Amino acid sequence: MELRALGIVSAVVSLRNAPEVQRILQVDDSGNSMFQLLGRNEEEDLRRIRSCAVCYDPCTPAEICSFVQDRPASLDLDLALVVDGSREVPQDEFQGFQELLGSVASQVQLSPAPQRPASGQVRLSLVQMSGATPTLEFGLSQYQNQEQVRGHVLQKLVQQRGASAVGQTLEFTLKEVRGGGETEGGERRRRERERERRERGASAVGQTLEFTLKEVRGERERGGGEREEGRREREKEREGGRGEREREEEETGRRRE
Repeated sequence: MELRALGIVSAVVSLRNAPEVQRILQVDDSGNSMFQLLGRNEEEDLRRIRSCAVCYDPCTPAEICSFVQDRPASLDLDLALVVDGSREVPQDEFQGFQELLGSVASQVQLSPAPQRPASGQVRLSLVQMSGATPTLEFGLSQYQNQEQVRGHVLQKLVQQRGASAVGQTLEFTLKEVRGGGETEGGERRRRERERERRERGASAVGQTLEFTLKEVRGERERGGGEREEGRREREKEREGGRGEREREEEETGRRRE
């Protein structure tokens, strides 16, 4: 069991039957400790050891390794996965991505209450890179078991074939997933940010109106002052013109006398 805890698979190959060794290995009921008695078909017997111990692939296990029971890991983790669904990825590779994502979902123990953050288990989210507008396939609080996640990944996940935009997709993921947009705390923070934006907007509107009234009123006062000054100048000019004509008339009268 200590070896199993360290991720070490115990495999014993024997030329004769050894019941005591078999009983010891059977203590590990996960199937990751095995005893193989070599018989007449040594190649087939060794293939079981090779496929299920030496070269065991938990993502795509061989059919003869069905006795191996990989229990999902129990972690306290919010896991956001990003899949490349751009036009640069061939369809067969995208299908391989789907199988890989389904395998990842099988390796973790999902939280049965994903709406509550810090539940002590895994919450899973998936974002597809599909051009300037990435697609949130499902968020952290949407699915609560492996079957739901695998069903979405294998049946509902459709390649969008947009442009490749890694930077925008990562920014979108950080904003939508890590920011906790779907958690209770995230929803509260989002409402607070929205209220702050409205308050700043209202304050800006008030400041703009106040500025406009001040500037327009000042412009009007300046315009009125300029008009009054112009009127006075014109009156002075008219008075000056009348005085000049009167002096000319007096001068003309004296000459006639």
